[in-house]
Amino acid sequence: MIRPLLTYINSCRSTKYTLLAYLILIFVVSGLNIKTSSHGFIYKDKVIHLIEYFILGVLFIRYFILSKKMYIKRTVIFTVLAGSLYAVSDEIHQGFVGYFSSGIFGGVRDPDILDVVADITGIIVSVAVYIFVNKLKFKLNGKLNEGF
Repeated sequence: MIRPLLTYINSCRSTKYTLLAYLILIFVVSGLNIKTSSHGFIYKDKVIHLIEYFILGVLFIRYFILSKKMYIKRTVIFTVLAGSLYAVSDEIHQGFVGYFSSGIFGGVRDPDILDVVADITGIIVSVAVYIFVNKLKFKLNGKLNEGF
């Protein structure tokens, strides 16, 4: 009973749909017409961004390894690149939320460069954790995933 579930969880199809669903979730939440309190460093907000993009980084890693059959080095590069581009596009998208209200781009929510920094940090932390776990597996099992 558990084996078929694990097989589905590790399938190409589930990784694609999970990644797509999470990207849509980020887009929808970013599009909510909620006025942000201010610019600058707000501790809770940056931690939320870091965690949100840490999860996105894990999903990108799984997608590139399971669906695209990439080696770890290419997966790391593509994960950081795709995650960073999505973080930047997400902040630009936020600048247009509630377009006819007031804001930098004419929207209710203003883009914040520190949010992008927190997002990219989350992606990089997910990659670092993945590499650390793979190296630990290598020490324990004597083999490393996908030719690292």
